Amino acid sequence: MTASLATYEILNAENKPKEAVKQGMQIGGTVAGGWLAGFAVVPLCGPGAPLCALAVVLAGSIGGGMVGAAVADNLDDEIEEFTKWEIF
Repeated sequence: MTASLATYEILNAENKPKEAVKQGMQIGGTVAGGWLAGFAVVPLCGPGAPLCALAVVLAGSIGGGMVGAAVADNLDDEIEEFTKWEIF
């Protein structure tokens, strides 16, 4: 679902390379947040609590996505300049 939404946003953007970088940062933040939240599952939930584990990882993923989006928004000018480079 996330990949579909990111692809839609990229295809409908005026500056496609810039939007691709921004979507990549957001997806990367989501993955990192879920991965880091996975370390907190056992101390918070214990070994036999699958619903608690799911909730913790989902919360970490959402938080990571929000952080990734905020970083991408703060680096908007730098991303704009980076997409103008002719490096390939």
